Amino acid sequence: MRAFDVMSAPAVTVSPQTTIEEVAEHGFAALPVVGDNGELVGLVSGEDLLREQLRARRSGSWTR
Repeated sequence: MRAFDVMSAPAVTVSPQTTIEEVAEHGFAALPVVGDNGELVGLVSGEDLLREQLRARRSGSWTR
């Protein structure tokens, strides 16, 4: 099996300005983050979202 066999097409991407809430709505384990020119600038994962949620809860800034 190859990556092609399990990938989403077309690719779902987010921008660096996408909010964490918007990223979570996509329901993917990870999403590529692309800049204005379509270049890959990073990857945001479900683990990243959980880490941020825990940090926000500990600091008292989590609103949900």
